[in-house]
Amino acid sequence: MAYSDKNGASSCKTCGLGTYPISDYYGRNIGCRNCPIGSIGRSDGKCYNCDGVMEYGDTVGATSCKTCQVGTVPVGHNSYQRRYKCVNCPIGSIGKTDGKCYNCVGVMEYGDTVGATSCKTCQVGTVPIHNSYQRRYKCVNCPIGSIGKTDGKCYNCVGVMEYGDTVGATSCKTCQVGTVPIHNSYQRRYKCVNCPIGSIGKTDGKCYNCVGVMEYGDTVGATSCKTCQVGTVPVHNSYQRRYKCVNCRVGTIGKSDGQCHRCDGVMEYGDTVGATSCKSCPLGTVPRLDYYRYQYGCKSCRVGTIGKSDGKCHRCNGPMEYGDSYGATSCKNCPLGSIPKVDYSRYQYGCKSCKVGTIGKSDGLCHRCNGPMEYGDSSGATSCKNCPLGSIPKVDYSRYQYGCKNCKVGTIGKSDGLCHRCNGPMEYGDSSGATSCKNCPLGSIPKVDYSRYQYGCRQCQLGTIGKSDGKCYKCIGDQQYVDDYGSTTCKICPSNSRVVIDSRGYHLDCKRWK
Repeated sequence: MAYSDKNGASSCKTCGLGTYPISDYYGRNIGCRNCPIGSIGRSDGKCYNCDGVMEYGDTVGATSCKTCQVGTVPVGHNSYQRRYKCVNCPIGSIGKTDGKCYNCVGVMEYGDTVGATSCKTCQVGTVPIHNSYQRRYKCVNCPIGSIGKTDGKCYNCVGVMEYGDTVGATSCKTCQVGTVPIHNSYQRRYKCVNCPIGSIGKTDGKCYNCVGVMEYGDTVGATSCKTCQVGTVPVHNSYQRRYKCVNCRVGTIGKSDGQCHRCDGVMEYGDTVGATSCKSCPLGTVPRLDYYRYQYGCKSCRVGTIGKSDGKCHRCNGPMEYGDSYGATSCKNCPLGSIPKVDYSRYQYGCKSCKVGTIGKSDGLCHRCNGPMEYGDSSGATSCKNCPLGSIPKVDYSRYQYGCKNCKVGTIGKSDGLCHRCNGPMEYGDSSGATSCKNCPLGSIPKVDYSRYQYGCRQCQLGTIGKSDGKCYKCIGDQQYVDDYGSTTCKICPSNSRVVIDSRGYHLDCKRWK
């Protein structure tokens, strides 16, 4: 430890503890120097590094090392690899007496201060998290939808009905029946929502649609489905869930199978909504149909028809049948002498008398009185009349024989219905309605009118005689003459006379010779 710092010295000096002698170029101790930071000097004149477990040195010329407090560790070595100070163990770790920092790695351990000597423990419901140095520096709450346990982990609420709605929870909550847990964006169950309308919730955490025959649901969060009354049926919303009951429409009935059935029986109809049974139309009516062919009421069979139990209106189309009222159940029959009246649609809606000149029979037709002598002079007749002999049926413009007319003068009537001319050589008729011709006496011939009817007799004129052939002949013999009208034979002039002849050549008289 000796040194000499002066020339000519008589004795050496001694370096103090904490220092060591320094030498010159020639190896002579010429002075003392403090041991550097992080080391101590001893009596042997040497500096020793503080390298005990917790030792360090923070001054020059030290004679003893200092000891770091628990929670700190000696560092760093400086550029000379000497421990020159104590530093706190970082957050998330603790210091021990061995001069080392140990990370908090226990299940729930963390450290939130520097220089800690013991780790802290996270509360249940929280978990320790690491900083960028992978040291646990704080506790964070387990997120919504999870719970914390003593193993330092967060567990999602995954039980059938479980959820969590707070951070740092230690136990999951349970959804009420009728609700189900739903997930947030992190796929954790964070709340309960009601089962939607048309469904029910069960203890398995699921919503089940009301799908029974008559079932529906009209509230959220239901635990049981409701049942539609008979006459109504459940209907679906836009999510295909049955959310209410609606009445079966007019023309249908509801049954326990949850469907509306048409009243489509022969005579059935339905006139109210929500009906449970169809009504029946009375006879004489038929079901009324709407645009969609639903039978919603009854309508009376129209005039000219009758209603039967087959649900149809049948025409009264028998030869003598008709119908004159709505809702009839049987046809009426026209009396003889009349026939059914027919409208533009050929429905027989009444009776009309057979017209004059015809008769009605049971075949439903009006038959003309067209026998040679037949006629009809009244409507609704059931038999024809016969014209008396001497007359013939009168015929109108439609050739109906509606009365009798006498055969005209110059004719006679026979049973063949014709007026026959009296056209025999000597025949004539001088009255209407005659049944036989008269004969002109000899000496006369039938008188003929402009239509050549022989209506009377006229005497043959002077100078002529009448014969049975209906002609007047001139007396043309040299001595013959006729001086009377209606003569049947010529006269003979005496021999002492001559015939007087007129300008037309008729022999009219005799004149004696002078």
